[in-house]
Amino acid sequence: MYLSNRQVLQLITPLFVTLLLLFFQEDIITTMHAGFPKIETIKESEIYQNVDEYLKISEEMQTYDTILQKISKRKNAIDRTTSMMFGKKQPIQRRKKEPIVRKKRVDIKSRKHSWDLKIVFPKENLAIIDSQFVHKGSIVNGAEVVQIEFDSVLLKTNKGFQWVYLFL
Repeated sequence: MYLSNRQVLQLITPLFVTLLLLFFQEDIITTMHAGFPKIETIKESEIYQNVDEYLKISEEMQTYDTILQKISKRKNAIDRTTSMMFGKKQPIQRRKKEPIVRKKRVDIKSRKHSWDLKIVFPKENLAIIDSQFVHKGSIVNGAEVVQIEFDSVLLKTNKGFQWVYLFL
């Protein structure tokens, strides 16, 4: 009994394919993984944890936004009040210099000072300005503490009142 060429080819083909698969097994698997990425399963507890983190972050962002809005409103209110109280600034009239030479005295109180507000404790009516604990009525660098808010402190200086903000 003789087999035709076609029948012999049909018998040998599975053996040939099996040998090819065994020999190139690693290359075939890497090609398959590249074409079809591995699907990762996510546990339900991980989803809830991610949602909780997202909610905390969004709540903090809302708090920060409300603080920024309040700061902006306060700045606008201060600008309106000062413009209503003082109006437009008048140009300074200068006198002619005198030929007499005088020694200049430096007035410490007239120097500009920038206060550094570190932290505010509004419930206790305390704040830390320039590394000093202060409360209502305290004096820090020549300025008296008049009012303590949750994000700012009002100081009375020799040039008037000045707000010192925590987030500026």
